Amino acid sequence: MLSFIKERPPVTDLSANFFTINHDFTIAFAYIEDFSYLFSTGDLVGRSIREVLQEGYTADDWIYPERRKPYTMECYAESRKASFMIKVFPSGSSWFLVLEDNTTIKNVEEVLGESNREVTSLAGRAYDVLLRNEEPRQIFDKLFDYLSQHLDLDVYFNYIVNESHNKIELMNFQGIPEEMAQGMRFLNYGEAVCGTVALTGERRIEEEIQQNMNEMVSFIKSMGIKSYACHPLVAHGELIGTLSFGSKTKERFRPDEIHLLKLICERAALALERTSIITSLKNRNQELALLNRTLETEKEKSQQANTAKTDFLLLVSHEFRTPLNTLQGFTEILLENSDQTFSPFQISLLNSIYKAGEQLEEMTTEVMEFVRTGQSKSVIEPVEISRVLKKWAGAYFGLTSSDPLPELIFQNGLMEGTEVLIDQNSLELVLKQLISNAVKYNRSNNEILLKSSLVGQNLLLTVEDRGIGIRSEDLPHLFTPFFRSKANQPAIEGLGIGLAIVERAVNKMGGKIKVSSKVKEGTIFKLYIPIP
Repeated sequence: MLSFIKERPPVTDLSANFFTINHDFTIAFAYIEDFSYLFSTGDLVGRSIREVLQEGYTADDWIYPERRKPYTMECYAESRKASFMIKVFPSGSSWFLVLEDNTTIKNVEEVLGESNREVTSLAGRAYDVLLRNEEPRQIFDKLFDYLSQHLDLDVYFNYIVNESHNKIELMNFQGIPEEMAQGMRFLNYGEAVCGTVALTGERRIEEEIQQNMNEMVSFIKSMGIKSYACHPLVAHGELIGTLSFGSKTKERFRPDEIHLLKLICERAALALERTSIITSLKNRNQELALLNRTLETEKEKSQQANTAKTDFLLLVSHEFRTPLNTLQGFTEILLENSDQTFSPFQISLLNSIYKAGEQLEEMTTEVMEFVRTGQSKSVIEPVEISRVLKKWAGAYFGLTSSDPLPELIFQNGLMEGTEVLIDQNSLELVLKQLISNAVKYNRSNNEILLKSSLVGQNLLLTVEDRGIGIRSEDLPHLFTPFFRSKANQPAIEGLGIGLAIVERAVNKMGGKIKVSSKVKEGTIFKLYIPIP
């Protein structure tokens, strides 16, 4: 049984589980990996959401037709002991729903909540210790005892900035003998792991240390440490030291463990600030308020960036998926009765339409995965390059509604049947985007040139047009997501992500892309893709 917990403003983390519901509550598209237990078996597309939900849940619990703004609900599957979120995005007369499992996040939040209370308590006691002229080492020893029970830790080192020596000095530690500690009492900035963290102000996570040949980790490697996390201790923008933890039993830290250590170190820095070890921090309350405002600003920026990603995903889903499903559906209906109605040539055209729709659906899925993860999956296989190029040279007229279409000239510099190991999906995605742009930004009665050749150990592909060209001041921003030249707006439609996708796809193939252009003369894109 699913129980409704609460409703709150929508969050923006993207999920791999989502589906679209039409105005009549039928499912237009579904991509469900982790939530099959919520639905009945079989293909969901075309069925009513009211019929497929399981465990006593109803569509009326999720869909509120009167609400036109996105909203998010937290739910709990009692039979699975699983927490999940449902994010609903109204779009016209349909709804886009995202399902996200947050059971792990809830568990981590419980652990972090306990650690926050423990560190807060330690910070308060640290102030009392200082007033009694006692050493604050007991604070870190108790903190380490607490963490070692949860994370299998064996050592910790706490270095403090020593301004008179211009070094960092070991003040608190556990897990090594006193004589060894004396040998590592002072570290130069940039020396070993802790000195490097003190120099850069950035945390370092070293894992599988016993297989690591980096000189930086040689000292902790000699102790038998296998994984090591070192964080800078920063109070109100000022470095006050470092705090590090090591394990001799585990090769790697889990992501939630790394996050927990980060949080602990942030609290530890505040604890040191509260004990007045750093005397320069006098106006504690005002500076904490400033720090909180800074964190809120960063949080706001992060939410805005995630909102942009979500909006793009919704746009792709709504603008591509809905008409594509309609196209595929009607094409299937025509093909079912094609023998009695259409000629063989017409049937072949219908099959071409259907295959083109399938290909567009695959590309849309690839783009959605690209936005969600920043890197789609690579499948390296032998590919006959000439066949792929001929395919897109012959199908380019389907990429745009431009009329009249410019002539596309294909100059193949490869031997017929030449195969190379390459990610065909990425290659076709690049060709589709570049040829589509060449058509879109071309001028009437001008040709487009598609060339292929081998240059050393690289496959060289060239897409050249005689179109409107690109201004020199726009070239540095050409591959920036969502960038659109002011010279083209609003005359030419587009989101400004096509060339960003091209660059990511080329990088994924280990290649490079170069562009040259002159206004009113045309643009040349050259792709250099290494081949084994």
